[in-house]
Parts: sequence; C-alpha cells; structure tokens
Amino acid sequence: MYRNWASDQEVTRYLTWNAHTSVEDTKQILTSWTESYSGPANYQWAIELKETGEPIGSIAAVEMNENTEAATIGYCIGRKWWGQGIMAEALCAVISFFFEEVGARCVNACHDPRNPNSGKVMQKCGMKLEGTRRQAGFNNQGICDEVWYSILKQEYFEKKAPCIAGFDRIKEQSMELNWVDGFEINVRIENGTAIISANKEGLLSLANHLKSLAEEPSGSHLHLDTYNSLENDSAELIIGKL
Repeated sequence: MYRNWASDQEVTRYLTWNAHTSVEDTKQILTSWTESYSGPANYQWAIELKETGEPIGSIAAVEMNENTEAATIGYCIGRKWWGQGIMAEALCAVISFFFEEVGARCVNACHDPRNPNSGKVMQKCGMKLEGTRRQAGFNNQGICDEVWYSILKQEYFEKKAPCIAGFDRIKEQSMELNWVDGFEINVRIENGTAIISANKEGLLSLANHLKSLAEEPSGSHLHLDTYNSLENDSAELIIGKL
C-alpha cells in the first residue's frame, strides 16, 4: 500500500487524506481498518492485480446513510495503473455488491472538477451526473467544488452495470487486459475508413486483446477509448465477436 499508492502525492492530490510519509503511517491506517471490520456498515477493499494478487489501490464506502439506504464510494489507485480500466472494473464490482448483496437503493460518489478522470470512471459504471455542489468539499487542495454522480437500484437492474474495464461482459465471466509496457494505439476515421496506428508494443497489446476476445462468448466486445487505453486524439475502437 505504502509503495504502490499511499505515499504518492499525485495520487492523493484531490483526496481528503494526506500522502503517507512513512510505512508506519500505513501500518496505523491498516490497523484501524482491521479493527473496524466488525462494524456492520464498514466496507473497505483492496484492489489487487489479478495476475499477482499485489494490492495497487483501495475502494471503500466512505459513508452509509441508513435513512436513504445510500452508499457513498471513495477510491484511489496507484499512478502506474492509471488509464488501464482497472478502477472502473473495481467500482462496477462494488456497485454490484451494494445493490445485489447489501440491498442499497442508491450508490453515489463525487470528485473534484479538477480531477475529471475520476468522473469518467463513474460514467463508465453507469452513474449519472447529478450536478456540482459549489465550495462544498475540502481536500488536499483546500475548499473545493464537488461533482456528484449516482446510480439508483432500479437503473442498475435495468442496465445491469454494462461497463466493466472497457468491456461488456456476461456475469461471472471476465476478460484479462494484456498490456505491453510502452504501448501506443491511435484510431482515426477518414472518409468512413477506420485507420489504426500503433507502435510495436501497441500492436502486441491489441493482439493479446483480440486473442482473449476470441475465447469469449458471442456478443462480447472489446471497447477501447482515450480514457482506458488510446492516445488523447484517438477515436474509440469497438470490436465485437459474432
């Protein structure tokens, strides 16, 4: 935790807690979390890499409102794993947990408007923009606006949380993201023609994804965009399996 995200000031820039300055800081917070596990309203998870089980971030219910049966979610992930769709996968899983296991009526979250990528994670998980509460929050940058998103129980079961880590999936099935370090992939549309440009690492990554897609059931599709994989000026790329 300390090495992968909690000690990084870039990770905590828009969070409400300061970056840890020593391993002891991390040990203390882990101890407090462990002691709180017995509480019925305590929900705190580590985000792990599927391949190794190494923790790379955390996600939690930072507030549970018993009156409205709502859960407010907070999350963060190590800078090395930004833009890979992992955070969206974790948030979608937590949303599913609260609606299907806990029985919540609403799941919501907010972000500082200077951190728009956090809002994109919420959008990918089917959450809807509620609005901006001006000067309503406080984080490591001081007093700040809060941009709020939410998804209701009815909306979730109508859509079944369609997006997880850039892929539409059938429940209980997963598709690994096989990235090669240093990858670059760009898609542009010219006169109705899709042109995909990539460096060697990007081509290898795309080949890995297509190989994984081939093993998925019909109707599955690969969905890459500028947030989870492609270059900033790229068009989206969607490839489906018949």
